[in-house]
Amino acid sequence: MSLQGARSPLAVVFLLHIALEAPIAFQGVWSPATLPFLQLNNTTLVVVKMYSALVLASCLMCLLCYPLPEFLPGKRALALGLCIYHSVASTILFQAPRFIPHTLGPFMEHYNLTPEVLWGVFHGFVGLGVGSLPDVLSRTHAREHESTCIRDTRQHQLLLGNQASQPAQPGPMHIPLLLLALCTTALAQFTDGFAPTNAPYGGFGGCPSSSRSSHPAIVFLHGNGGQASDWSHPSSVSSSTSPISHFRNAGYPCLFGVTWLSPSEQGTTNLNYHQESKAQIAGDFVRDVSAYMGGAKVVVIGHSMGVTVGLHGLDYTARWTLVQTYIAIAGAMLGLKVSCATSGYANPAFPTCGSQNLLDSNIFGFWPGDNFDGPAAANPRMSSTASNAFIKRPSQHTGVKFYSINAGTSDQFICPDHNAATCVGMKFSAGSNVPAAIDVGVGTPATNAAQTDDTSGVGHFRAKTDSGAIQVNMVAGCATAASCCAGYDGVHCG
Repeated sequence: MSLQGARSPLAVVFLLHIALEAPIAFQGVWSPATLPFLQLNNTTLVVVKMYSALVLASCLMCLLCYPLPEFLPGKRALALGLCIYHSVASTILFQAPRFIPHTLGPFMEHYNLTPEVLWGVFHGFVGLGVGSLPDVLSRTHAREHESTCIRDTRQHQLLLGNQASQPAQPGPMHIPLLLLALCTTALAQFTDGFAPTNAPYGGFGGCPSSSRSSHPAIVFLHGNGGQASDWSHPSSVSSSTSPISHFRNAGYPCLFGVTWLSPSEQGTTNLNYHQESKAQIAGDFVRDVSAYMGGAKVVVIGHSMGVTVGLHGLDYTARWTLVQTYIAIAGAMLGLKVSCATSGYANPAFPTCGSQNLLDSNIFGFWPGDNFDGPAAANPRMSSTASNAFIKRPSQHTGVKFYSINAGTSDQFICPDHNAATCVGMKFSAGSNVPAAIDVGVGTPATNAAQTDDTSGVGHFRAKTDSGAIQVNMVAGCATAASCCAGYDGVHCG
């Protein structure tokens, strides 16, 4: 019997592991500080060096195992170990906040194809390859030794000598694919024991128990068509900064975000409106974060529709007592006067612009409540006079600080005509607990293919991505426009 059988084509995954890991491993051992990663301190540099040394050792093992006979159990054991490693690495990278200060362009960012995600995809492909390899190697060995092996379509068992045929027993080499599936699904987006009760579409958050008393927790609510990871999108001024990175650099370890739109809803912005299920997600998430933080009050930061979904959620679930500060970024709290003018208040093709439902007051869109178009068009939350108008929340919850950041006449959604008369509802009514309302708008930007502001200014989207420094100052309690704008590196702030 020959010891050198035909090599399976899948054995090339050993070489793919080397190609994927070796460049970073070499750089990590000899010059970790030059790796394109954010926040590399002395501790992380040591950890990176140790990890790189381990990866280099795995590359050497792959190089030595690649030419060995396929049936050797050691080769299959290495494949199983690589399966677990690449599966877990892929999941970690998919769920990681932005830590590589580079972008692949607006088009790729629109589809969330960041360097971290693509790196995770590569790990996933290698993990799938090595996850299948042990089973393929076992089958190859069985074909080469049919006189001593009995194999059915699902399992195989190696029989020694000239024993009589026996029914095949469950074989161990079907375990890798099961492990791959378990590794991929068992890891959630939430870490350090944080397990929200109502986050059906995912999100992020969690922090060590030792750091939960140093700073308040931040809850991020994305806008229409978005998802929780949008808060990691880089600033237009510096690709290495985002709202998330600003808070991390300022020492805020407990950051949380929930995706309140399903994947299909993220692609149909004209069909999304306020309803009980979205309000429940927002309110429950605030409750869960507060409980996770030992009952401490949290900070809520919303962008665009996330502003009004958050306000509705805190109203609907009666959880304002859990909030310390509420920051509204580019929120249309008086509706969309221009954008909804052509669609009307009861257009089934554009429920985003709908008025309040006559049978259920918790169903409503962005029809301007001050239009006074009759009872069927009423939308009191989006008005300036109704008792439950969103802009009046500061007078109703005096123990909460309210801030706002907007793009003024540069906001292409709230005032696409760039007319000051229609650019209303982006800030709360004045009050002693409303320290500042900041305008960062510049130019007349349009929305590009990546659903971000184009290069002509700061509008609806850059009011969020570029204002990380302002958001940090507001959470810290800035009392004037000047103190809130400290550290902002944009063109206009006031």
